[in-house]
Amino acid sequence: MGHDITGSIDPHGLDERTAALACLAALVAMHAGPTSYQRCVDRALAAGASIDDVIDTLKVVAPTVGLARVVSAVPSLALALGYDIDTALEAVDLPRPVEQGGF
Repeated sequence: MGHDITGSIDPHGLDERTAALACLAALVAMHAGPTSYQRCVDRALAAGASIDDVIDTLKVVAPTVGLARVVSAVPSLALALGYDIDTALEAVDLPRPVEQGGF
């Protein structure tokens, strides 16, 4: 019988915030889908976690799961946190190429 992550967490001694952040770490390790990240981040924030706590969780799991796995989770996590990456990238001024032969 599987566990329903949409239900209440039985933290076995962990507070709800810590349990939700541990769930986030597991989702990163499993290469979960965007909907799973949304549910987990919502639960963590509702339990008192901050955006910095979510980012710190990524930093903690990176050496274990690998940086590539963490980087692949970032777009889904950004959306779960309400950050629109595409809009942010449109606002970035890219450096202009140096003209040929010019200094």
